Amino acid sequence: MSSDEPLEVGDLVKWYDMYACDTIVKDTGVGLVLRAYMSTDIAMGHLHVQEYAIERLLYDVHCLKLSDIRTFPARDVVAI
Repeated sequence: MSSDEPLEVGDLVKWYDMYACDTIVKDTGVGLVLRAYMSTDIAMGHLHVQEYAIERLLYDVHCLKLSDIRTFPARDVVAI
């Protein structure tokens, strides 16, 4: 469900709200990208010996169906 090219502010997108298992879609809708940014998460390495940073591309999307602003990872937002 992801697109290879980064989205820009104002792009019309289809968003997918996923359950925690990341295999089942809970809800979908259409929205506008309000902000795109990189977020850094800290993850544990092999055998929990070393920490390392993972950067993720996130989008703040105004969800028209929900009348709400939600944050989605890049894999859950597709340009229309």
